[in-house]
Amino acid sequence: MSSSMRDTPLRGWRTVRAVGSASDPVRRSGLRQVWAGIRWYATGVLGGSKYDGYLSWHARHGEGEPMSERDYWRHRTAHEETHPEGRCC
Repeated sequence: MSSSMRDTPLRGWRTVRAVGSASDPVRRSGLRQVWAGIRWYATGVLGGSKYDGYLSWHARHGEGEPMSERDYWRHRTAHEETHPEGRCC
């Protein structure tokens, strides 16, 4: 659609915008919500939110400094390897 057709005055008092154009703020906010939902789901499935849970637990119960994210994942992986009860295989 050409730019002259995108914003066409309607009987001299209103502007009609093309629905779904990339510059439409409603569409952009909708895309952001969809992307945020996909990101939230993927992070949950892959376990990325587990470190955030650890940090919130540590803030309530822990003493000293929390583990770095890298150390957390090393510790968690080592624990899963030595305690395989929580998985099927």
